[in-house]
Amino acid sequence: MNHIQIFLSGLQAQIASAFLRAQEKFAATRYRKYFSKNFYRRIRVRSQLAALYDDIAQNPRRYFALTLSGLAVIYLLFGDYGLFARLKMEYRKHALTGALAAENRRTDSLRISLKRAAELDEIERIAREKYNLARKDETVYLLKK
Repeated sequence: MNHIQIFLSGLQAQIASAFLRAQEKFAATRYRKYFSKNFYRRIRVRSQLAALYDDIAQNPRRYFALTLSGLAVIYLLFGDYGLFARLKMEYRKHALTGALAAENRRTDSLRISLKRAAELDEIERIAREKYNLARKDETVYLLKK
C-alpha cells in the first residue's frame, strides 16, 4: 500500500467514526424524552386515565351517584345556607347580641339621667356649673386657670 491509500483509509475511518458519533448524538437527543423519569410517569398516568375511562364506561350509575353526592357535599358546605355560612351567621349573631346589650345599657343610663334632669335640684346644679348662676344669697368667685 502506498501512502495515499493509507491516508485515505485513515480519513475514511475518521469520517465513519464522526458519522457514528453524530448519529448517536441525534438518537440521544431524539429519544431523550423516553429515557427521562417523567416519561414513564406520563405513561403510567395515561394508562391509569384509560383504565378510569373504561371503568366509567362500564359503571356509569356509580360515577353519576359519586358525582351527585360530591356536589351535594360541596353545596352543604359552601352553599347559601351551608355549614360555613351558618357559622358566619352565628358569629355575627353573637356580635350583634353583644352590641344590642351595650346599647340597652346606654339607653337605660340615658333614661335615668333624663329623669334626674327633670328634678329641680338637678336643673339648679346644671345652671350653677354651666352658666355660673348663683342664688340670691350666694356670692360666686371665679378662679382663673
